[in-house]
Amino acid sequence: MDVGPQQWSRLYKLNRRLLRKSPTYHPLKDDNGFLHYDSLDKANIFASSMEKQFFPLASTSWVDKVVQDTLEQHSNSIYDKNIFFPGEIWNTLRKLPHKSAPGPDLISNYALKRGGGKLEQNIQLLNSSRLFS
Repeated sequence: MDVGPQQWSRLYKLNRRLLRKSPTYHPLKDDNGFLHYDSLDKANIFASSMEKQFFPLASTSWVDKVVQDTLEQHSNSIYDKNIFFPGEIWNTLRKLPHKSAPGPDLISNYALKRGGGKLEQNIQLLNSSRLFS
């Protein structure tokens, strides 16, 4: 049987693809360096790795106290009134992208940008009602 050079090239490429095929799933190494292919073993290795990486701090009570003190200091401040200033609104509206999907309120960014004057009047009304409540 006489085989031409093109057929040898095809045979070589086929053999190379078959021999160098990567496995369909990749193993994980455990702490001892052994490879594990089983799904349950891989899940356990992953779980132990996450436990080592993410563990609770020994004591965070001082952080909780600092946060609580800060919140108590600002409890009677202007931040509780949720006042929005027109400049903040205009800056936020200006930064919105032109063509994007509307949010859960179904109002597009284009409508918000074009109707900003009416929005400003409503915000001022809302602010004044919150100041005197």
